[in-house]
Amino acid sequence: MPPKLPTPTTTRARYSYTSNTRTSAAQVPSAAISATQPITTRTIANPWTTTTTTIAPTTPSVSYAIDCSAAVAFGNSYAVTQYPNGIILATRCLNLKSGDSVFDLLSRCGISVESSTSFLGIYVSSIGGLREKACGGTSGWIYEVNGARPSTSCEKYVLKSGDTVIWRYVLSA
Repeated sequence: MPPKLPTPTTTRARYSYTSNTRTSAAQVPSAAISATQPITTRTIANPWTTTTTTIAPTTPSVSYAIDCSAAVAFGNSYAVTQYPNGIILATRCLNLKSGDSVFDLLSRCGISVESSTSFLGIYVSSIGGLREKACGGTSGWIYEVNGARPSTSCEKYVLKSGDTVIWRYVLSA
């Protein structure tokens, strides 16, 4: 009688190997895989093992989110009504084109944006209808890349694949 083959598995992993003796997977968070990027699954079978490999997309991308939890905590009626959990855009993976800036991706993410241009660069005054100064004279929007606040305008900061961008509504800059 031939040996019993394991049941093939499909996981959201970069590499997944299933055999009669061992299973291992390097997990990729669901938020890191864009809904627009296909996941490729390949099953290779022989009489002794079955292997399923799920390959994460290789398209350059960044993790992107928009947070207004400070406005909700402040009690801003618009933020509380429109975004009660404090999230305008939950973390998602956005495809990156060569030379894309933080502002380019903000413009493409499908959320309404109001901005103005000066000699310093582009200034974002409203995201998702939540305007600057809605929670006091010093409140407004800032952006962070990989946990740091860059000292350059959002249209001048060129992103690279793997960056994490978060727009935050703050009560004081």
